[in-house]
Amino acid sequence: MSVPTSPPIAAASAAMVEAQLEELARTAGERRRRRIVRLVDRAIAQCEFVNLTGGGTRPAPAAARDLVEWLQLVAGEPVERPSTSVETLNELFRLQCAYLRTVEDDDEGWL
Repeated sequence: MSVPTSPPIAAASAAMVEAQLEELARTAGERRRRRIVRLVDRAIAQCEFVNLTGGGTRPAPAAARDLVEWLQLVAGEPVERPSTSVETLNELFRLQCAYLRTVEDDDEGWL
């Protein structure tokens, strides 16, 4: 009786790696969207904290302002850096709409 050699195992491993890469490529857009939503959520929380602890006339954290600039660039808009935490918060709420899912977008039954 012969012992199986490694080529079937190697072929199965290669097929698994290929399937994983295909799955990563297929879900890349959704994973990117979710990552951006998480970043926006964090920036919103930072701005809300500033607003609650010192009023909306203080500047927002640098990371939140930088995210606003990046989202404006991605949206093809002119970059206008907000000067206060309230302005930054309002701009984050406006810019996040492009990344939030709606019922019409829901093809997986999550909403």
